[in-house]
Amino acid sequence: MKRYSFPSSMRLKQRKLIQLLFSKGQWHQLGLLRFYYLPFMGHNRDQVLIVVPKKGIKKAVKRNQVKRRMREAYRVLRNDLKERADASYLLGYIYTKRCNQKEEVPTYKKIYEAVRDSFRYLLPPLSY
Repeated sequence: MKRYSFPSSMRLKQRKLIQLLFSKGQWHQLGLLRFYYLPFMGHNRDQVLIVVPKKGIKKAVKRNQVKRRMREAYRVLRNDLKERADASYLLGYIYTKRCNQKEEVPTYKKIYEAVRDSFRYLLPPLSY
């Protein structure tokens, strides 16, 4: 049975590793998200950083809602990454779209698609 948890040990919290991710990692813009990644052999599991800047979304309630949706999308999709990737990664997802106060936050479906698209940079293509 697959485990879909998102334990604290999967969160990228160490300042040195975050600086390493942003200085040496590669990045791609994926619509709503900017995606940073760096293959990392120091850990046996992936670590994820999720950022929703205050400049993009002013209201804390909406920022937290977007962060929850991003965490949920990664949590559901991470088993594909574990099964098919040959290395562990440092990953960073930064929400880049700006919303004014009247605009709604993006739906879970849009965030899920952006996170799913990010995996194509980490995984070898499937041969059907």
